[in-house]
Amino acid sequence: MKLVQKILILTFFLVTLSNQLIAQRKLISKDSAIDIAMKNGLKKGLSECNAELQNDTIWLINCLICDDEPEVLYDTKAVNAINGKIMQDRNVGRMEIHQRIGGRVEKTKININLNLNSLPTLKEGLNKKLTEFSENESNPVFSDNDKSIAFQYGFQKIGIINTDGSAFKQICEECLYPQWLDNDWIMYFKDFEHIYKKNIHSDVEVRITNKPYRYDDFQLSPNKKWIIYQSSEMWPTQDSLGNSILYASTDGAGENLCVMSIDGKEKKFFKKDWTYYSNPCWSENNDSIFFYISDQKYVATNLNNHEINYYPYNFLQNISLKDNQKNIDGTFPFIYHCQVFEIDKSSLKPIKILINDIGRYRDVYFSHNKQHLIYSKTDHNNGAYDLWIKSVKN
Repeated sequence: MKLVQKILILTFFLVTLSNQLIAQRKLISKDSAIDIAMKNGLKKGLSECNAELQNDTIWLINCLICDDEPEVLYDTKAVNAINGKIMQDRNVGRMEIHQRIGGRVEKTKININLNLNSLPTLKEGLNKKLTEFSENESNPVFSDNDKSIAFQYGFQKIGIINTDGSAFKQICEECLYPQWLDNDWIMYFKDFEHIYKKNIHSDVEVRITNKPYRYDDFQLSPNKKWIIYQSSEMWPTQDSLGNSILYASTDGAGENLCVMSIDGKEKKFFKKDWTYYSNPCWSENNDSIFFYISDQKYVATNLNNHEINYYPYNFLQNISLKDNQKNIDGTFPFIYHCQVFEIDKSSLKPIKILINDIGRYRDVYFSHNKQHLIYSKTDHNNGAYDLWIKSVKN
């Protein structure tokens, strides 16, 4: 009797397993499910679509559409694994929120209480890749006359190129953060020690700074007379022989802000304070400096004093200092959900879609005359960034 029971149980198990295998063989494949989802409106994003079989009956397919900080957004569709039909519309996708680390990054909070798809899109015109390097081009800066662009590429190299993509020229190696003094001279941080300037025609290079400090966060004032940078000069220490050495910090604490004349001869220091300053930038009329301490904006206005005091600043609500600097004639370009929008500064509402192709974007700026948009872009999940230029003159 026991033998008969064992045979019946084994037979039942084998029949069940056989039925499951037959059912699985009848399920549509992963590739077929992705193809069905794409034909039914699934957006192609930054990477290949992922498909997961759930409960042996549903293919859940999602594509990474955007990973702009602080959000990650997927477009998602569910496909019946047996009959291949879309089970429900999941175009909204899912969103995950990233926490800001250390409170040192502020992202502009745009007003999105409207249908973004209803916004006008910039008319098609010039939109071309400026270089063929594919060496992570970044930090593009228009010359004062908007005819040339300086940028970083490769391993700490700086080059210039005309806005039509012609006359590329390498300016410097082991250099970072190009800034234009005028249409003929470029400034940059070199060898992790000093700020230099170079004439782009004669290649004459002049060192501006006298002593090596951390100048990598330096910002040239709009009138081209002053430089602001982070420095450890106010926190000197001595070695075992009594020689003065610089205080070294790994997180920026103890590196006070310093204002230096363009010839390097005059310096003014911010109030001595053991804290972290970030994103220092100038006001348009050169009389104030804005910066962050943690999440809070601060402003310094008494720039004529040898020791500069500063105060909390509450007038630039919901807009980051970086985006405020991008403002030209009341609008600025803004990356949102892996597209680029033109934002009205006063209302922080999107008013136009500048780039509607899905991609990873960074370093997006208008030219001074607001006729061009410069940006770095990659179409891939981990691809190199290329430098592009687009006409925004309708």
